[in-house]
Amino acid sequence: MDGYSRFVKVHMLKDKSSEAVNNYLKEYVLWAERQAGRMIKRVITYTVKQVLTDKGGEFVNEAMEA
Repeated sequence: MDGYSRFVKVHMLKDKSSEAVNNYLKEYVLWAERQAGRMIKRVITYTVKQVLTDKGGEFVNEAMEA
């Protein structure tokens, strides 16, 4: 959920492997940053600073911690 707009996006994954989750989160971060830029006509660059999870096993891995 976006902290400012309260926008929620849900995506169903075929499996919960760390590779699948990591790839989707990378795609999501790029999408979220593009959406924020569109709202203000790219005057300011936005970056995702934090991703909150339930610390499930699919989120706790070396690639995700980096």
